[in-house]
Amino acid sequence: MGTSAKLSTKILKQSATGSLFAHRFVGSSNGPCVALVSGVHGDEWYGPASLNKLIKMLKASDLSGTVIVIPAANPLALAEHSRLDPTCPLDLNRSFVFDKATSPSEHNPLAKLIWREIADADVILDVHSCGVDDCVDHVRMLKEFDSLATSLGVSRALVFEKWPSGLLIDQAFRSGKRALALEFGTSGSLSLRKGKTLTKALMAFLGATKSIPNKEGSRKTPKVAYKHTMAPVEASGIFEQKLPPGLRVKRGDVVGTIRCFQDGESIEIQAPVAGDLLMVRKTGPIGVGNSACTIV
Repeated sequence: MGTSAKLSTKILKQSATGSLFAHRFVGSSNGPCVALVSGVHGDEWYGPASLNKLIKMLKASDLSGTVIVIPAANPLALAEHSRLDPTCPLDLNRSFVFDKATSPSEHNPLAKLIWREIADADVILDVHSCGVDDCVDHVRMLKEFDSLATSLGVSRALVFEKWPSGLLIDQAFRSGKRALALEFGTSGSLSLRKGKTLTKALMAFLGATKSIPNKEGSRKTPKVAYKHTMAPVEASGIFEQKLPPGLRVKRGDVVGTIRCFQDGESIEIQAPVAGDLLMVRKTGPIGVGNSACTIV
């Protein structure tokens, strides 16, 4: 039996500098509950731009089930063009941990508001852009490949055995949901043409979940990697990228160099294994332990 189609917008947190909105579309027939979230980091703009456009395109009367859209999960960080909220410098994407042993003061309080709103979702897609790295657009998931990834049109998929605690998609997976994270574009940049590509991919994703009539998408099966190798550095300084992501490298190829802060010495950073460069650190500051690249 169907339900009455409707759209509701809820203010999860109100602020003069940026309020947190959740848009809930309830379709006229039964179907899955799908949550689309972006803007967890304020310097990642592709997700918020595309999800806000998608909100205007969706019609509740065309939906089956429910679609929840949170385009700007970290509104003040987005307003300030900052990765983190300057008034709460706790990484929102390390804050989705709600066990009693964890002190609330250790986490961004927005996490609970967001999770409470999307906890009834069957499928959660968290949209990001690469932060300190340049990267190949890719989708991430846990334990096994999810066929929903083929609707997003990206060329690579990375399957993790384990995620860091506190990630939104980790909380989603542990709660029994289908959980994917999309890394699309790079932080601090926005191309209208690339943004249109993302909007089309998100509509295709909703089509794949059966939330809307199937939309034409690339339906491209990405090349899947089940393990990856990072290259943590042992010196701090200015990293200069020598090779872009997407290239095939041999073990020992020079990915970049570091001009050390302390003595000005130049150190070559070599690929630790052979494979494809999925991510490479952007030219700029790098600290001890930071990864210069990720190879799959």
